Amino acid sequence: MSALNQHFRGNEAFAARIVDLMDRSDRQNRCIITPFFTPSQQEIAKKIIGNTMFLAYDGGYAQAEMKRLAICPYEMDPDFEIICLRNTYQSHGRLLRHPDVLGALLHLGIERDQFGDIITDEHTIVIMVRKELADFICQNLKKIASCFVDFAPYGGQIERTVQLLYHQTTISGKRLDCIVAACIHVARTKAEKLIKGKCVKVDHLPLEDCKYLCNNICTVSIRGHGRFHVVISDRTSRKGRLIVEIGKYQ
Repeated sequence: MSALNQHFRGNEAFAARIVDLMDRSDRQNRCIITPFFTPSQQEIAKKIIGNTMFLAYDGGYAQAEMKRLAICPYEMDPDFEIICLRNTYQSHGRLLRHPDVLGALLHLGIERDQFGDIITDEHTIVIMVRKELADFICQNLKKIASCFVDFAPYGGQIERTVQLLYHQTTISGKRLDCIVAACIHVARTKAEKLIKGKCVKVDHLPLEDCKYLCNNICTVSIRGHGRFHVVISDRTSRKGRLIVEIGKYQ
């Protein structure tokens, strides 16, 4: 386990959880269906499990980010027991966004890993949830912000359109504090405070190290500021700074 901890530093508890699920699946000779995992957690699970066991995953629709995993000692076609809940509402000038829906679900006492993606569009909300939670949400989630809602299971096609608003800038390096500063147009000292204050995630992984070197393509979430798609090009400016494209999720 010490080697595992060394390889997945910062994610030791989650790595141990995956190993425990593998052991349980093997010992009981049955398929284990996990809660919804983030993309970074899915990658960790894939690296740990490798080819030692059968692994499948599903988030309820083709473009899902949050997914449930099926860990099994033999190949099978698992039932992930994911229900799609949908609501159409009248905004009356107030469009509901992802944070509004997320906050309402958490306020009901539901843990974040018990539901998957939340998709909000004009006058429509879609939530992927565990089958056993569907009735509870339909019966208890009746208002989000100032809007009345009424969720029901939905069996239609789900497509997610991602909208990003890009701007181009330059950075001195791939350090996390440089990238955070560029995303939200603040000084690096402000970026450092946000990082050390546990307000920043890179590819869904919380980070507190300002010197962390980001990949050329990554997703950066900054609490209170939103989520950003960062693409660092191989080109440099006349002053030798890296050219970066930053898209903010709308």
